[in-house]
Amino acid sequence: MKDQRIQQLFDNYANELPQQSNLAENARAKMTGRKNACRKRRTFFARLGAIYCALIVCVLCLSVVTRVLSGNRNDDAASAPEQSLKTYAVSDLRGMRLTGGDEAGTIGSVRTMFAIDEVESLFGEVVNATYTAYYSSDGLLKCISAAYRVRYSDRLVDVTVIGEINGFVNEQLYGEYRYFSDNNAGFIHGETDGEAVRRTFVENAKVHFYVTAFNSDNNVSYNVCRNIAAVL
Repeated sequence: MKDQRIQQLFDNYANELPQQSNLAENARAKMTGRKNACRKRRTFFARLGAIYCALIVCVLCLSVVTRVLSGNRNDDAASAPEQSLKTYAVSDLRGMRLTGGDEAGTIGSVRTMFAIDEVESLFGEVVNATYTAYYSSDGLLKCISAAYRVRYSDRLVDVTVIGEINGFVNEQLYGEYRYFSDNNAGFIHGETDGEAVRRTFVENAKVHFYVTAFNSDNNVSYNVCRNIAAVL
């Protein structure tokens, strides 16, 4: 049941993300036609308070339709993991709820990892923050998720951030990782259930982050996503 719940949350997130037609072909093959009956749900994390918080890593599975590098859909080398990267499966994860003051492995506190002080200085109070660490069956920390709401231009914006430990990439995320890192891509944007979605990628010495913001106003989503990525 644990694996099914985690996988379902990954699928929910994948269905909520913006589509890119030029990347869809390989994504459809990878996901084998997954369809989620819960598509009408809005973003996870802050909006899924009824779901057990330790499983709120749904954001980890970023857009299935943006997994393949543009122009390399038929390039086997582009879809194969680099030797320096170790991939892991969703079913291998177990979640543990954290607080902002908890330590994130060797990275420091969770609050520091996600630059919450800096985020609060930009937007004021961070609302409904949840943090979850995800470990593989061998006990290695693979990623930590953060989800919260901020206020921008008198609007509440849902934010999800996944911090994946450098050297590890979820096998469902590999194309997304390459799309951002190899192409120096700035932002992916789209719409889901009437909301504008903006997503970007940033990497430091220890962690790479996938940052997503959701709001009905595209400019609001973009500015929140950009500003948060700038302080990570």
